[in-house]
Amino acid sequence: MRIGIITTVLSNNYGGILQNYALQTALKRLNYEVTTLGYTVSIPLKIKALSICKRLLLFLSGKKVKIKGWPSKKQEAIINSNTDRFIKKYINEIKRYDIKDIAKYDSCGYDAIVVGSDQVWRGTRNKLPMFLYGFTKTPILISYAASFGIDTWQFDAQTTSAIKDSLARFKAISVRESSAVTLIQQELGLKAQHVLDPTMLLNKEDYCSIIGTDIPKNQVMVYILDKSDFKTNVANLVANQFGYKKITVMSKYHFGEYPCPIEDCVFPPVEDWLKGFRDSKFVVTDSFHGTVFSIIFNKPFVTINNSARGSARFQSLLSMFGLESRLVSSVEQANKIICEPIDYNNVNRIIESKREEAFNFLKTHLPKL
Repeated sequence: MRIGIITTVLSNNYGGILQNYALQTALKRLNYEVTTLGYTVSIPLKIKALSICKRLLLFLSGKKVKIKGWPSKKQEAIINSNTDRFIKKYINEIKRYDIKDIAKYDSCGYDAIVVGSDQVWRGTRNKLPMFLYGFTKTPILISYAASFGIDTWQFDAQTTSAIKDSLARFKAISVRESSAVTLIQQELGLKAQHVLDPTMLLNKEDYCSIIGTDIPKNQVMVYILDKSDFKTNVANLVANQFGYKKITVMSKYHFGEYPCPIEDCVFPPVEDWLKGFRDSKFVVTDSFHGTVFSIIFNKPFVTINNSARGSARFQSLLSMFGLESRLVSSVEQANKIICEPIDYNNVNRIIESKREEAFNFLKTHLPKL
């Protein structure tokens, strides 16, 4: 049986890459032939020019906006060289169509297509989210841990109607956030199941098999996507409290952020990112998947609320394991929580139970072997 996975673009997003790897691995363990249905996203020159002009106007008006463009294909290949190497080695991906033609996969003879995970359904008021196009010929469509990213409905009436028509063709819908279950019920009148993020379908040992020997170090892993003085202060608080060295696994700069050699924009290997979590004594992060891998590796952690990227994701994940207090919005909150132990025996029991539910969802709704 041939299963196709459609998810977010694989490039230098560590969480996005690993959730795809984990879902593919889980489906293979159920004895399916699995392919990730890749695609390209081309941004028209007109859109790029308008975006740069808008940023320039905001900059000239006194707003704190970085005026940065897009890397060339050659520069992009350098930036993504390490992450692309992992994708080529571990993910069975085919790249064939532009995003606007992604529904052509509907005619490629797959027995089922799985949409998800990550924020594949985050859209705009009057624009249909990705991966809700077409797909009338594939026998079975399901979503696995798909996400809207936020906990409020963002679509107008016409787009909502189109989303409902598209999702009505799905045999089963599962979502990553508990809030999405409510949104789908209230806004679309459809049922959805709340399931684990795909990365949690695998265990710590699965990831350790990729990255080798465990080398514990007196360090705090600082994985911050959106930098601020407040987040730096939280990281410093943890490092000073325990006497740990701060480390991070990210490119030194983002492309166009500062004048710098392209080599300073290269993302480190996925394996190094995983080692950062595994080998550290504590994690400070504002990332959803940074939080996930802190839990997978049973690390003490503090998650800094990142409302710009959607707070619902963090709240849903942490409430599943009774860890809501690890989400902080101030240095004072962080100071209260960093010395409190986490009952990982209980957390791991919950993960095992939720993992069993997730595999039952997949086995129930995918084609019978």
